[in-house]
Amino acid sequence: MNKLSIPLQFIIKTFLIAVFVNAIVSTAHILTDKDFSYLESIQIGLFTLAKSFIFFAPVYVLLFLVIGLFKRGSREQTFWIIILTGIITVVAIFTLYNQVFVKYSNSPETFAAIAAFSILVSLSSQYDLFMNSKTVDNYTTIHS
Repeated sequence: MNKLSIPLQFIIKTFLIAVFVNAIVSTAHILTDKDFSYLESIQIGLFTLAKSFIFFAPVYVLLFLVIGLFKRGSREQTFWIIILTGIITVVAIFTLYNQVFVKYSNSPETFAAIAAFSILVSLSSQYDLFMNSKTVDNYTTIHS
């Protein structure tokens, strides 16, 4: 993975984090509403994983394009633009397609909030990449 460009590495890492966080939290949300058999629980987990993958893919394509547009700007500004673009886009997608989750929950709009949380967690996990951070004696310091 080290042969890939830094923006592409960023997109791949954060995409995978967002997909798995979203799948885990969405599955937990669905499973708390009703009693499911073991097989149904596995199917729900795979369903949320697949839907997370499908719904987050266009968001991360857009984020990759945004990174390309703002790569010459300040890192901090780029970070916040990516955060806002990601949250707005993922909430829009999950809101537009919330009917996919009606079978599993009485409040399918909750999945948009879970998706926003997931993308926020994934993008925030790479905060140090955007800030001028240095590691000195095993301590990370942030310089503005």
